[in-house]
Amino acid sequence: METIAQNPEKAANYLAGEGAGAEISHKHELLSRVGESLGASGIDVARNWLDNLPQSDQPAAMTGIASSMAKSDPSGLAAFLGVLPQDENWEAGVRVLVNNLQEADPEAAAAWQAMLQSKIEQK
Repeated sequence: METIAQNPEKAANYLAGEGAGAEISHKHELLSRVGESLGASGIDVARNWLDNLPQSDQPAAMTGIASSMAKSDPSGLAAFLGVLPQDENWEAGVRVLVNNLQEADPEAAAAWQAMLQSKIEQK
């Protein structure tokens, strides 16, 4: 059986087609996994996929993309988040970045957490 990591495009196509009606928690898990695999392929590929998803699916996908980038390139993730609009996708990515930075760079984690908290309080 092929895994999501082996063929993220096939998994993404499944989610866009017959998997579109999957149970929400299952669908979000799949979106996150596909996002993680595509994030490892490069930010341009991942961003293109993210931008073409329905808005309601994007935060789960962003969690996966950010998880992949946080492991391989946390400064690249921070730069990517720095240019995104501060919407639900940004919030999902920042949560992952904060969790990733807490041990390695607590000051940076605190700064990102403060930005996230400020955004949440504005709602």
